[in-house]
Amino acid sequence: MTLVQLRHLISLAHTGSFSQSAQALHLTQPALSRSVRALEDELGMPLFDRIGRRNELTVFGREVLERARLLVSEAEALRDRGHPLTRLRKGVSFEAVQRYPIASTPLSDEVARGLVETYGPQAHPANCVTLQCEELPSIADVVRQSDTVLLAVHESAPDLVELRMEPPMRGTARFGLVTLRQRTEAPALAILRRLMKERMAGA
Repeated sequence: MTLVQLRHLISLAHTGSFSQSAQALHLTQPALSRSVRALEDELGMPLFDRIGRRNELTVFGREVLERARLLVSEAEALRDRGHPLTRLRKGVSFEAVQRYPIASTPLSDEVARGLVETYGPQAHPANCVTLQCEELPSIADVVRQSDTVLLAVHESAPDLVELRMEPPMRGTARFGLVTLRQRTEAPALAILRRLMKERMAGA
C-alpha cells in the first residue's frame, strides 16, 4: 500500500469516474484501474461497487477512505513542516529568525518588553514583525504555506513546529474570555470555559 494508491482512492471516491480521475491525476485509465485493483487485492475486499458508469464506495471502502484521507493529510503536513530553521541542530538565534518573514497578532507592551530584554532592540515587534493581523487562524494559514515564522503562544497553533530559541524567552501569558454585558450566554460557553481551563492547566 502506498500514498500514491491512497491518493488514487481519494480521487476516485470524489469523482466516481475512472476516466475523470485518470485525467485529473495525469494517468491513463488502465493505470488507475490497476492501482485501485492492487489496493483492493492487498486489503482483501472491494472498495467500490461498479454501478453502471458510476463507481460507488462500498461500506468497507468508506472506512478505508476516511483513514486514507487522514494518512495523506498527515503525510502532507510532515512534508510541509520542513522549515529551514527546524533543521538547525542547536538553538535558534533571533538573528536567524530575522532572515524570514515574521507574523503575529498585535502584541502587548509586556510581550514587546520581554522580546527586547531577551533578544535586543531588533526584536521589538515594531522592528521585526512583517505581517500583523487580528485573526490568528488567518496568520497561521499563511505560516503553514510559507517560510514565515509565527510569534504566538504554541497552544494557539499546536500543529506548527515550535522553534527552540537560544536563549529561550522566559515569560507567562494571560488569557481572558470576554462576553457582552446583558446578553444571554451561548450554551456552548460553559463547555468552552471548561476546555480552556483544562488546556491552560495542561500547558
